[in-house]
Amino acid sequence: MRSKNTGAHKALENVIHLIFLLCGIVAVGFVLVISVYLIISGLPAIREIGLFKFLFGQVWDPTNTTTGAQYGILPFILTSVYGTAGAIVIGVPVGLLTAVFLAKVAPPKLAAVIRTAVQLLAGIPSVVYGLVGMIVLVPAIRNLFHLSSGACLLAAMIVLAIMILPSIINVAETALQAVPREYEEASLALGATETETYFRVSLPAARSGVAAAVVGLLVGLPALRLKGDYLAIVTLACGEIIKTIINNLSVTGGAKGLDTSAIYADTRTLLPFAIVLIFLVVLVMMNLKNSRHGRAIMAIRDNRIAAESNGVNVTYYKLMVFVLAAFFAGMAGVLYGHTLANIKPAMFDYNMSIEILVIVVLGGMGSIRGSIIATIILRALPEVLRQVADYRMLAYSVLLIVIMLLNSSPQFAEWKGRWSLKALLSLGKTRKEKTKKEAAKK
Repeated sequence: MRSKNTGAHKALENVIHLIFLLCGIVAVGFVLVISVYLIISGLPAIREIGLFKFLFGQVWDPTNTTTGAQYGILPFILTSVYGTAGAIVIGVPVGLLTAVFLAKVAPPKLAAVIRTAVQLLAGIPSVVYGLVGMIVLVPAIRNLFHLSSGACLLAAMIVLAIMILPSIINVAETALQAVPREYEEASLALGATETETYFRVSLPAARSGVAAAVVGLLVGLPALRLKGDYLAIVTLACGEIIKTIINNLSVTGGAKGLDTSAIYADTRTLLPFAIVLIFLVVLVMMNLKNSRHGRAIMAIRDNRIAAESNGVNVTYYKLMVFVLAAFFAGMAGVLYGHTLANIKPAMFDYNMSIEILVIVVLGGMGSIRGSIIATIILRALPEVLRQVADYRMLAYSVLLIVIMLLNSSPQFAEWKGRWSLKALLSLGKTRKEKTKKEAAKK
């Protein structure tokens, strides 16, 4: 009887799996059909207009019957670029000055009130920002400058600048608070005023983290609506663009790079700083993961539409992730610069980005401990395999494939959970309690 029930349950499960598979195939098929239809429908128009005129045409007027319809999208592209640049120009100085005030000047009670206000700004959906901008800002700009319409680029810049303020303030304040107190005490002892100390000592000392955060903001703003493979492609492309720009700047030494022999330090000297940085990163990430911000980020990762429908500000949290990642990458880059006598742009190609991505994938998405272990393994493997130089990269690739296959195995995941640090500590605690009980009985 039980075998019949088991067979019926398996048959039902197979039918349900087949239904889900058919639904998935239909969904993918619809997406493919829509994509192919859009491409096929758009190609004749682009062929007729001309790709150059379409991309670089300065007029978009599809209803013009006098001189003929024009379909140039260059104004839209330039508007996006100018809007982003204007928001950065307005938002970064305001955010930095606010961060200096919160970190160094404001009394604790006032700072707590302002931080709460900044967090409230972060929680406002972008739709509300746009609505307030249209109701309040657009009429104000129209009346102030005596324009026929206030719906102009300046309004978009101001709204976008306000939206990015929470990210800039939070990261800049964190960087300023990380500056050693001894720097400021030495500056004050030499006769500098508090204002001079904040702007000539504290802010320059935190510039690497702040600058990296701003770059992360620049990369994050255009990529807000991307996800998955497309987001990875955009970030890789931005990395290549930045590398090419640095490769052609005289201030960075061009292709030859910068001579850093003056600040070169050995491993023993840099190890304490590296340990402190790793501890700081892990501490921040663990607290972020267990906070409401971390839960919001994980909700966006799992289902962006569901998160947004529940009031999560997707734009803010995506920017936060970009800025935080760029900030810590900048701090790590400062230490990395001390380990070499020369730094060239060619060292930071897409292979390094892929290596970091592989570390995250192998360690497990969302696993801090796994990322640390994967980093140690992947950095140590090439050195361990150096004795078999001819087959080193082959063995390295095979080991990567094996590890990825193991990570995708449920049995391996169960084994990892059984032998995790938490499970071992729990086992040790259980054994101690058992030993105490047996001793009490005797």
